[in-house]
Amino acid sequence: MDRLERAEEELRQLKLETLQRDIAIAAEQLKNGEYTEYHADNCYKPAKSYGR
Repeated sequence: MDRLERAEEELRQLKLETLQRDIAIAAEQLKNGEYTEYHADNCYKPAKSYGR
């Protein structure tokens, strides 16, 4: 395995570990009720309505 392949594999592994950590955090938040429910009828808000 050359240097580039090792670097690519290391990057892939780091991305996978980050994704796994993020999923574990999200699962814990869901378990603890730390989330907001969104519904199709109230989640769309035109950019103009945010104002400055």
